[in-house]
Amino acid sequence: KPVPTASLPRLSQAEIRKHDQPGDVWMVVHGVVYDCSSWARFHPGGDATIMEAAGRDGTALFDLYHRWVAVDVMLAPFIKGIYDPRL
Repeated sequence: KPVPTASLPRLSQAEIRKHDQPGDVWMVVHGVVYDCSSWARFHPGGDATIMEAAGRDGTALFDLYHRWVAVDVMLAPFIKGIYDPRL
């Protein structure tokens, strides 16, 4: 079941960019910020693929490999907030 996003914190690009190192990996997919830190080492495509999107918008990369996936359901446990480009 998708997580309601209305009550989630709004996050700036500057905040998201701080999380771009192994063990501290946030990425944006379709406007939602996910903390993939604990998942990266288990990713079937390898953690290097996750690191390509660390601290930035990984929508294009995600869609390249996972277009068929319901991202709002699959990554729901990792939601940190909503990317707000106005911040």
